Parts: sequence; structure tokens; C-alpha cells
Amino acid sequence: MKSIFRLLSLFSLLIAPSFANLPELSSDNPIEFDENTHEIIARGHAELLSDTMVIKADEIRFNRETLDATATNNVFINAQDTRLLTQQAHYNVNDQTLNIENFRTGQPPFFISGCSASGTIDYLCIDNPTVFLGEPDAISPNFIASSAEIRHAQDDCMPTTIIGHHIFFRIGKIPFFYLPYFVHTAREIPLLLSNENGRDNKLGTYTRNTVLFEVNPYIKFGALIDYYSQRGFLAGPAAMYQKIDGCYDVEGIFQSGFIYDKGTQSELGTDSLGQPIQRNRYFIEWHHQQNITENFQITGQLRKWSDSASLRDFRPNLFNGDQDPDNFAEAVYSGPNYFLTAFTRFYPNNFQNVEQRLPELNFNLLPTPIGCTPIFNTINAKIGHLREENPRTDTVLKSTRMDIFYGIHTPLNINEALTFTPLIGGEINQYFDKNTSAGTFTRYRGQLGFDAQFNAYGQWDYTSPIWNIDGLRHIIRPIVSYRFIPEAHSGTGPIPKIDRRVFTTNISPLDLAYLRDVDTAKERNTVRFGLESMLETRNKCYGSRELASLKTYQDYLIKENPNGDHWSFWYTEFNFSPAYWVNFKLYDRVNVTNFTLNEINTSLCFTDARFWTLSYSINTLHHARNQHYIDAGLHLTPRTSIRGRCRYDFKLHEVTEAIASISTRLGNAWLAELQVIHRQKAVRESNWEVTLLFNLLPLNLNLIPIPL
Repeated sequence: MKSIFRLLSLFSLLIAPSFANLPELSSDNPIEFDENTHEIIARGHAELLSDTMVIKADEIRFNRETLDATATNNVFINAQDTRLLTQQAHYNVNDQTLNIENFRTGQPPFFISGCSASGTIDYLCIDNPTVFLGEPDAISPNFIASSAEIRHAQDDCMPTTIIGHHIFFRIGKIPFFYLPYFVHTAREIPLLLSNENGRDNKLGTYTRNTVLFEVNPYIKFGALIDYYSQRGFLAGPAAMYQKIDGCYDVEGIFQSGFIYDKGTQSELGTDSLGQPIQRNRYFIEWHHQQNITENFQITGQLRKWSDSASLRDFRPNLFNGDQDPDNFAEAVYSGPNYFLTAFTRFYPNNFQNVEQRLPELNFNLLPTPIGCTPIFNTINAKIGHLREENPRTDTVLKSTRMDIFYGIHTPLNINEALTFTPLIGGEINQYFDKNTSAGTFTRYRGQLGFDAQFNAYGQWDYTSPIWNIDGLRHIIRPIVSYRFIPEAHSGTGPIPKIDRRVFTTNISPLDLAYLRDVDTAKERNTVRFGLESMLETRNKCYGSRELASLKTYQDYLIKENPNGDHWSFWYTEFNFSPAYWVNFKLYDRVNVTNFTLNEINTSLCFTDARFWTLSYSINTLHHARNQHYIDAGLHLTPRTSIRGRCRYDFKLHEVTEAIASISTRLGNAWLAELQVIHRQKAVRESNWEVTLLFNLLPLNLNLIPIPL
């Protein structure tokens, strides 16, 4: 039984006249008082409780004159969010200083051990610490230092800071990097590591490494370091940064690699223009996003490659995500009902044909009522210098163009089910400077049309526990839209055809404000028919869940297109997900003139997140490709899973790619994956490739995703 009453009696008799706010001392055994040392002694689950700290130990001695407490054997210290374990500790109640030997402490996900420490809980100095990133094991990443400081912020929103001197980063007990000085915030991991080892016929035996170290709480800096036995060394600086501070947010990632390629000329091959690839090769990748204020954002991207295959050859994971490098910068100011935009797209790669904006300024007024009327007006105005350099023909097109669109519309609710929106508008395209002819050129385009939408729905009290259905609601929306866009012009031509119609498998915009083929604009007279149908059920958490949806559109061209057709493709999009574990998607385009299926993309996926996934998809483009995919995954244990992917090409009548992999978690910090890849008729990749990957698992899921 704890002897709190006896302790309070001793305090009141011995020291109460002099001290008012003393800690409480308790234990299972009777508390003793040593007349020689003037110490109060508590043994057996002893506990010292002060305003800022709790100390538990087998024995605690408290000196009533010096206010020193000494705890021995199985000492446990808890203060704020910090916990320390040691065999002996000295604590002064008056100045709240602490001295400990051979201790361990932790603030997940970090665990620290050291020879000795002194200071306060808010500022603790440690000798010869070892800091583990995650739960310690034989292969956990960690670092050792000659000395370190731990600073706890008074503000709960601020993270703990670790300052180290003469740092050696290690994997287990193997050091691999040194820093003379290191500052780290304890809310995330201070380094990112990725290692990929493999072999193929075109690169030889290789190792790819991405290493990033924290240099301050917001920036990680490091390098990409690769070696290819048939190509040589590749290296380049890398960095990532992130700062979230209210309305001011900034994040980005920079990666680069430079190599003198020692491969044979057949291994180097040719670029997308058919030109021989040179031996000095490189890639630079930078992605940046920043919120300067709540209303002002900046986004930019730089992707500079020495040739069209430099990233594909040496960092295929980066290349597969985006195979056509886009380089741009954009600043956007958003007002209450408008946007101001400065945009530039530039041309750093000499193997691309890019429609450059150098720059382009935009003003967009969102649909805004005119006074107190039910009439809404819209403005889109922009001016920019356009330039295009064709690397195949060495021709250059350039112009300075201003576009101003103004449109008005008024939604009319005919009844509860029908909405009719007539609209009218016009656009002026003014060419001030062009290199294809002298003088100016002005195009005038008008717009007359309407949008009609019929809304209907039905509800049923149907339930199915198996499919997790709680009631059904069916929404159907037939749609009819019409646009007549006449065209007239004045001035001298021709004009540079920079913004022209490009190939796309998506349905084209209908409204004049969204048409981008300005330089090749023709008269349009189009009716669009559409049908949208959705089936929903109640979501047990919130709102509704979509079980199925069907969207289909068809254009009738009153003025025939250049091919002499009056009907566009018939577009259909269908989604079906009656339960969380099954999902089916379909998108197709049908040529209604000859009833030819020009494109179909489907996917069917079954998922049991705890055990397995299985998906089958089709990607078919008329006269271009017909590929089928099977992807399967299976969790063998909570730490180990296997995965397989197969791609079959029906035009080639063979399996063009097959991937088999097994991944497992090593210790508490690493994910290892073994991949075997077989390809057929690959343009630059090897037919066979074996890779072994090691990735340091993130300890904080809020990190910027980094493609490694």
C-alpha cells in the first residue's frame, strides 16, 4: 500500500515552512527518512510526481535541502511526450535539470540510445547517441554521432528537433555516409533510400541508387548514383522539398543523371528523329508546386533530356509514368469569380515538336450574372507569343495572337424536369505579328446555340446485405446541345498554323470558348445528343455510392467534316461497381457510318485487399493495336506477396511482356522485391531482365511521393 499520507506528514513537519510546491513521493513500502543525508527514501515501485515529470524506479531518494532526486534500478521517466528508460537518473526539482547514464528513449518513429545525457526535457544534450529510424533491428537504418541535442518545442504543433555533430549514417552497423552537422525534425524520416540491382542484355549488370538526406526540416538533398557494366557510371544531384505553413505551401522534386555512354553504336541506337544518339547523355527532371497565398499559386515542370531515350534507358520507372516530356510554368491568381493566368510552355528538347507559349496571359471571367437579371456572361481573353520549331523539317512558325471571347446565356427552368439554356457569343482572333505573311489578320467567329437537359429519377426501397445495398435511386438525363459557329476574316494571310486540330480519342469540345484549334478554325454546325444514367445506393458512412453509370454521346454535323461525314463517332462510357470488391469499366468509340468499332478500352477488377487481386483489361485502337492485359496479386503472408502481369498482343499473336515478382518486408524498415521480366519485340529494352529492389519504407505517409 502506497504511503502518500506518511510522506505528506514528513513534508509538513520538515520542509513545509520553506517550500510550497514540492513533488509527491510514494511507494509500496513505508517511506523512510535518513537523518545523516537528509534524504527521504522510497523503495518498491517508488514514484516521484512533479508538475512537469513522473519518475518511477525501484528506489528514489529525495534530498529536502538540495531538492535533488536520485532514482536507481529500472528507472522510467515520463515528461510531456518523452519517455526515458535507464538504471540511474538524477533530477533537480528546482531547475528541472536531468542527468542520466546508459539510457534509451523514443518518440515514434524514432528510438534513441546514448551513453549519457544532461539538461532539461526541453533541451537535452546526449553523448555518443545512436538514433534508429523505426523500430531497431539488425538492418534498420540509423545514425551515430559524437554528440547530439534534442529540442522539444513548447508549441504542440511544432515538431521535436534533433541536432547532431559528426554523423555517420548506417544500415545496421555498416556506415555509408558522413555529415559533419545535421538538423532533423522528428516528424518524418531524415533520409530516403532506394536501391535496384539487376541485369539485362543491353545494360549489363547494373545498380541504380537514389539517396536523399535531410539538410534542414524542409529540404532533402542527395544524388542519383548508378553503375552499368556495359555503359558506365551515371550520377547527378537530386533533391526534394516540402513546407506546409498555412496558406503558404511549397513542394517539389528534382532529379538528374549524367553519363558518358560506353555502349556500342547499336546499343545507343537512334532517337525519335532517326538521328544517332551521342555518348554524352543526361536527363533533368524538376517538378514544382507552390501556394504563395490563398489565391496565388505557381506550378512548373522542367524535363530536359539529351535525347528521346535517355530517361527510358536508365530510369525506366520515371519514363513509363510520362513518356512525352512537357515543359511549362504557370502562375494563377484566383479572384472571387475570375482567374488571371500567366503561362509559358518552352522548348528545351531538340527532338520534340512543341507549340510554345512565350508567354501567354489569360483572363477568365466565370459565369457571372449581369446585375439582377437571370442572364450570365462569360469572358475569356488571352494574348501571347506563339512559336513552333519542327525538328524534322527545320521550319519555324511564330505569331503574336490575341483572342477575346464573350458569351451570355440564361438557364430557363421550363418545369421541374426540363432545363433549357439558350446562349450566344463571339470571339475575335487578332494576329499582330506572323512570319508566314506581312500585315495583320483578324478572324471573327460567332456562336449561337442552346443546351437542353431533361432530369428524371426513381427510388426504390430495395436492400441487399450481400451487395451492401440500402435503397436504390436511378437518375436519367437526356441531353441535347446545339452550336452554330460561323467564321469570317479580314487581312492578309496565310497565318501560322500552330494551334491546330490534333489526334485524340476523346470527344471534342463543343463550345466556342473551349475550342483550341484556333489557327485552323472552320465553320461548325453541330448537334450533340447525349444520355447520362446513374444508379446509386446509400453509403453507410455518408452520402451515396454509385453502383453503375452509363454516359453516351453522338454528334450530328450539319456541316460535314473534311472527310464528308455528317456523323461523328459514337462515344460510350460505362462503369459498374455493385460492391467494393468488383469494378468494371468500358470506354468505346464506334464509327456509325460503317458501324466499325474504332476503339475499346475495358477493365474488370476483383479485389480482396487482405488476400488477392485479379484484373483483366483490353486496349484496342482500330488498325493500330489490340492488346490484352492480365494482372494478379496474392498475399502469401502479411509480409510477403507475389504478383504477375502479362500483356498479349493480338496483332502480333504473342506475349509481348510478362512480369513475375515476389516482395517481402525485411525487418521493420525495408521492402525487398525480386522481378523477372520477359519481353518480345521491345524497341530499346532487353528481352530478359532480372531485378532486385530494396526500398526504405516511409515512416510518414505525408511525404511527397517520389518516383524511384
